[in-house]
Amino acid sequence: SVTLFHTYSTPGTYEFEVFIVDGHGGSAESQIAEDVIANNPPEIQLSTLLSDVYLVGSETAFDAYCYDNESDIVILTVNFGDGNTDTIPCPADRASTGISHIYYSTGQYQVTAYAVDEHGAVSNEVALWILIHDPFIKGKG
Repeated sequence: SVTLFHTYSTPGTYEFEVFIVDGHGGSAESQIAEDVIANNPPEIQLSTLLSDVYLVGSETAFDAYCYDNESDIVILTVNFGDGNTDTIPCPADRASTGISHIYYSTGQYQVTAYAVDEHGAVSNEVALWILIHDPFIKGKG
């Protein structure tokens, strides 16, 4: 058994011919037409929830919305900017999904996310910045 793969650059109907010769002088051929459809990358959006004041050791909440126009299964990967990542499935019903993370150091973090569908199409990466504050520092007043 032999399996051949080919990637087409544009959708359309393609005809191809298969010609097989065995080691004993026998042969066979077949013509096949195949419809090739586009596999568009998933769409993705990322935002923060609650407020824009986040504290060390407290849950930081994000809202991710990802979907695929071809209804493919989509996996979302979020990099929280502190060396931690999370990979979760996107809801099939195009609903948003909540993600939370706890930061253990103050600072500004760039959170990035991208999505990949079951056929390997990758979304654009989206990013946002968040600032994590020390809960024990009191403001002057």
